[in-house]
Formats: sequence, C-alpha cells, structure tokens
Amino acid sequence: MIVPAFNAGPDLACALQSVLAQTESNWECLVVDDGSTDGTTALVRDFEARDSRFRLIVQENQGVGAARNEGINQARGEFVAPLDADDLWHSEKLRKQLLRMDAVGPDCGMVYCWWNRINEAGEFMWHGHPFEAEGRVFVPLLMWNFIGNASVPLFRTSVLREVGCYLTRDDQGGGQGCEDWDLSLRIASVATVSVEREFLVDYRQVPQCMSCDTLGMEKSYRVLTQRLESYESEIPEKLYRWSAGHFYSYLTSKAFLGERPGEVFRCIGKSMASDHAMLFNGQLYKYGAKTILRLILRDGLGLNLRGLRNAIRRQRPDSASHELPQNCSLNSLEESRWATAMAIGRGGH
Repeated sequence: MIVPAFNAGPDLACALQSVLAQTESNWECLVVDDGSTDGTTALVRDFEARDSRFRLIVQENQGVGAARNEGINQARGEFVAPLDADDLWHSEKLRKQLLRMDAVGPDCGMVYCWWNRINEAGEFMWHGHPFEAEGRVFVPLLMWNFIGNASVPLFRTSVLREVGCYLTRDDQGGGQGCEDWDLSLRIASVATVSVEREFLVDYRQVPQCMSCDTLGMEKSYRVLTQRLESYESEIPEKLYRWSAGHFYSYLTSKAFLGERPGEVFRCIGKSMASDHAMLFNGQLYKYGAKTILRLILRDGLGLNLRGLRNAIRRQRPDSASHELPQNCSLNSLEESRWATAMAIGRGGH
C-alpha cells in the first residue's frame, strides 16, 4: 500500500492505524513524505520502529502524484492499494478486495469498493453512491468518476506497469486532483474492473483539502480530457459534455465546502453550460440557494456561521446509520445516460 503524506498531522496516525487493523496481514506500507515540515517524518519512523511492514520514503515536495509514483516504483507486491493520509480503511478492506480480484481472474486490473463521507472529526456523514459497474467500464467511468476517491481502488501491479503511473503536478501544469481518475481510466481501457459491494473506505473532506482547490482541479481535468482526446478518438462528443457537467457539479460541492461563493456560482454556470440537462439538477440549485443564505447570514446579520454549521451537524445521522441520502438515487435521465454509457463501453472498450 502507498500513503502519500504532506504535513499530514494527526490524521496520518489514524490512517496508519487503519492499516494496522487490516485482517489481511501480508502487506507492506510505503509512506512517502512529500517534503513535510511538520512532524510527519517522526510519526512514520515511530510506526516503522513498531512494525517492520512500514517503510518511510522521504522526498522533496513534488505533489501527490509524484509521491504515489515513488511508492509504486519501490513497491514489491503483486498488488498496489493507495491510501490518502487523511482517509481510513475498514479492517476487511484489503482482504475482501484481494478475494474479489482472485475470483475475477488475471484479466482484472482494478477492484473498487463503496465509501463513506466523514467530517473533520472522523464522524460519519453519508454514504457515497453504491455503483455496481463491472467489466469493461471505460466509457461510464469517463462519464462519471464512480470510483469516488484515491483511497478506494486495489490495482494489479502488472497492469500499473503496463499503463504507467499517476500524472504528476508538473504533468498537469501545476494542477492536481484528477490524477487518480486519469489512472483509473487508463486501467479501464486495457483491463476489466470489478467491485466489492461493501462500504470499506472512510473519505475525509475538509475545507482545506486538495479537491476544494477548484481551479487546480479544473486545470487537472482539462489535462485529463486533452489526453483522452489524443488517444481515444472514437469517444462520442456527448460523453465529454456529460462528463464535464458531472465534473463541474462535483466542483460546485467542493466550492461550497470550501465556503467560496464566487466559485460555487462559477461552477454551477460551467456545469449547466457544459451539459444543458444540468439545468434540471436540483442539487445545483440547492447549493446556490444555500450559498446565498450564507452570504446573507454572514454579511447581512453577522451571525456565527461556524456555530450554525456545527448545530446543523449535530442533527446529522450518527456513525451507526446506514441510511442512504436521498441524492444517492439517479434520476430517470441519468439512468438512461448510464445505460447508454454502459452499452457504448461494452461495444468498444
């Protein structure tokens, strides 16, 4: 497993503890300190001293893609599983994905699973959508990054060697954030993909996280689509429109999390301009309305938004809840498009 870390703080200790808790015991964990200036190095050395399966790699700051690549280059296992320094794995994550990989066979290049969203304190917020796409999924994966986040997949190392590793920050012109999606697409273009149908990853999102840098994410996404256009000439143009509509809808949620109202409205506009069907996406209107309310409360009434937000959080389901949020259901248009993407994928990828 590969853990890139940059000034990761106490979240890294929690992530590494979730590695120690794995029921699969045959692993090595390479933690790549990407030029940290806090206590990251000392923390990892403590784990090294307690368990020889941990190994620290230190490099100058080059970004998350380069950090993951250095770990992959030094990895010795048949499989690679990335884990971001602020995310958590459930104890059965590795074992169940390995069993799934074995069951599908040598043509399987990647196994993903379902994930939960957690907050800064590690408290459950909601489930991600439980996608079930399997087989040749390149086209639907372009339409919608259903893998969800970088801590989800298990890769077959030989397939990684075939398609190449992650795009680096330099490869993306200074942007970051879509390098995991790009890699998943390259794997899906040459190998089958399978899913372990359980929620096995806790994905932490905070206002300071990389994915809330909407401009950097946008730059990364443009590199992804430009690369695809250069070597996948038969992809229908409408799929790029659908993909962009979803991507900017996703960025809208990140801009809202980061409390950047200008970016919220810019991303809403980009989503709707990319795909006119997004004019009927209720979530975008909700983000817009909530952003306007925030601005009114902040500038008009001077209320303490952090206190209000914490009060709202206290009303959310606790970590024992397994209810899916209402927005996990795909509407009829999305269902139709998803079926179209799956059909195209079966025909050409």
